[in-house]
Amino acid sequence: NGITYYYIVTAVNAGAESAASAEVSATPILAVRKVPDTGQTTKYSTAFGDDSDYLINPPSYTDNGNGTITDNVTGLMWQKPDDGVSRTWFESASVCGALTTGGYSDWRLPNVFELMGIVNYGVFAPAINSTYFPLTVPAAYWSATAFAGNTSDAWKVSLSNGRIGHIRKSRSNYITKCVRGAESGAQSFTDNGDGTVTDNVTTMMWQKQDDNTTRTWESAITYCENLSLAGYSDWRLPNAKTLRSIVDNAIVSPSINSTYFPATVSSFYWAATTYASSTSFAWNVDFSDGLTYIGNGKSGTNYARCVRLGQ
Repeated sequence: NGITYYYIVTAVNAGAESAASAEVSATPILAVRKVPDTGQTTKYSTAFGDDSDYLINPPSYTDNGNGTITDNVTGLMWQKPDDGVSRTWFESASVCGALTTGGYSDWRLPNVFELMGIVNYGVFAPAINSTYFPLTVPAAYWSATAFAGNTSDAWKVSLSNGRIGHIRKSRSNYITKCVRGAESGAQSFTDNGDGTVTDNVTTMMWQKQDDNTTRTWESAITYCENLSLAGYSDWRLPNAKTLRSIVDNAIVSPSINSTYFPATVSSFYWAATTYASSTSFAWNVDFSDGLTYIGNGKSGTNYARCVRLGQ
């Protein structure tokens, strides 16, 4: 879209928790980011509008031939193979800070949004492109993002199935994959005054306030496809990555900016993405805290918030 994002990155101390707090180490001047597509290409709904029906920013990678992989959508550079070692959150940050792969020494632990970006929700065990990320352990990986509801916890992303949850930073059961590049994750919204909100970072337009109605997964897809709001009729149910992009990791109950998204229920909202391991389930995001989970199956009911456009 012709917009460039610039960041001032501040070095952090290598010791203790401050070393791992990468989520506060970057001060955005102008924050713009693309949301990579989920990678899900199989259709699981009889109605038009499930994840596979929309391909925006398809995953694309370049193997740099030096043990690193560049994500062509986000511009971030990743470790190609990680070491598969389980560590605490604190140890993971130190490992990334000391890494010198590909001739670079500015590696860091990714934040939760960045780590979710390399999940491929079309496959599982591991839920990642194994051509570019070989030997990825189908397990949970640490993110740099602390959990706002309890700062003794940090967010983790499963590269087995794509689940996003939080756990004690002192737990040593989780793996490390390092990243380099300007940190993304800052949020900026504009209230358009017509019942819609534009995300200035992703360029997506959102329903400002959902209708406070719970629906089955198929009904949520149909609801968004049939929505007419602010003169627009090209609304859709967001995929898992798009939906979690409006989670505010700094707050809980609800974990969303209530100025721009008032009356958001601290509960589960449907994503258009099917759970690849068991297709009777679909992904949803809990806006009480940001948990991304498969919930109660497609025949159960959750809320829906619709989106349109994007890069």
